Amino acid sequence: MHVPFLSLDQRIDYLYRRQYFPEGSLTQEAQERIGSFNFHYFLGYARNFRMLADQNALETAKEPQVLFELIDHDHRISDELFSAMRNMEWKLRASIVKHYCQKYSSVGSFLQTEQYLQMDADFTPSDMVTSILKHILRYGEGYVVRHIDSKANELGTERLKSLTARNIDTAKRLAEDLPLWSIIDSFSLGLLSRFIMCCDNPSTLDEPSATAGPLWKAVAADFEIPASIFHSSLRSVTNLRNLVAHHSRLWMRPTTDSGRPPKKFKEHLRGTDNKAMHLAFINLGMFQGKQAQHISFANQITEMCRENQPYWHGVSRIRRSK
Repeated sequence: MHVPFLSLDQRIDYLYRRQYFPEGSLTQEAQERIGSFNFHYFLGYARNFRMLADQNALETAKEPQVLFELIDHDHRISDELFSAMRNMEWKLRASIVKHYCQKYSSVGSFLQTEQYLQMDADFTPSDMVTSILKHILRYGEGYVVRHIDSKANELGTERLKSLTARNIDTAKRLAEDLPLWSIIDSFSLGLLSRFIMCCDNPSTLDEPSATAGPLWKAVAADFEIPASIFHSSLRSVTNLRNLVAHHSRLWMRPTTDSGRPPKKFKEHLRGTDNKAMHLAFINLGMFQGKQAQHISFANQITEMCRENQPYWHGVSRIRRSK
């Protein structure tokens, strides 16, 4: 069925007819704000707000201003999370480079499929190498660009700007002398997470390594995160990062791969459902540094969420009925 694009007047009429808000409650300013959103995005908030208000789950009236304050609060929380994510990514990249280069050659090894363990049926070691090459070729950092240009001149080939099945061998030759520390910042967080979990294949070593245990456990130890929850927590924050980076709604959205933080967060998570978004926020706190930073971030983000009662309800609960 074809669904037409609605003009602003039609959107306002739609909201009244569907009883999102009381008739006549949308001021001129409120209507202008609605016009500034993609309407489908706005309805993601409005439908959940109407549902909770109709269930008497909120301590406020079903008024437009309450919803706009909630949307603005979601924006504030996203800003806070994004800052924490930058801190997390800096620390993750530094940690894996340190541990990897202590155990393996910093040059060339990460472009060999034998270097990787397969932890996901849908993402093979070959997929890992291909993804790394794609990220390198589109990376604009000066050192990497100059290296690839120089290598292309040496090989008598053009500098590649994208990867195809036909030029993958050439791409490997162009990148084979790049050290890991020069290209790690080109990785998306999703690729970085996969790299951390599967880049350590001890069978590639000529002699036993002094580094005990898999590298991902060493990274987990740097953050003082229990090994038993590190992988699920890493998946959780990767998914959260994608939501924040794409300006997605966080309120009234269940998590994926939520994991479960340690008991030290028991008070922060009291009353929080197992798939509620607040759980992902707390997981992010564990990637801020040592134990003190874990608790500090958990305190800060929980307090911010609680400042707006409808918002707190929507990030600590996922049940859609009484």
